[in-house]
Amino acid sequence: MSFRFVNRSSTRGLLVLSVFLLAVAGRPQASDLTNLGHQPLGAGEAFRPVSAARLDAAAGQLRAALGPLDRLLARSASGSNWKTYLDWPALERQAAAG
Repeated sequence: MSFRFVNRSSTRGLLVLSVFLLAVAGRPQASDLTNLGHQPLGAGEAFRPVSAARLDAAAGQLRAALGPLDRLLARSASGSNWKTYLDWPALERQAAAG
């Protein structure tokens, strides 16, 4: 399967998808990585479970982002390819499950 981005709407789609993925996954800050190599294994901060409220907020953001992304992909010539790549049905099921 190949993806070609030759027109403006496809490029815009890629940009929207990239922003969406960054919003969901987040990105590390440079300050987080500066001392990483100097920390012995296990010396970092202890694992803290994510609160239910934070998980609910993230799930809500994902559900809110899927609608506009779905409409964008519906207009895009490569939208069906992106939905295949993203395993769209599984993504929708996961979003609905919270």
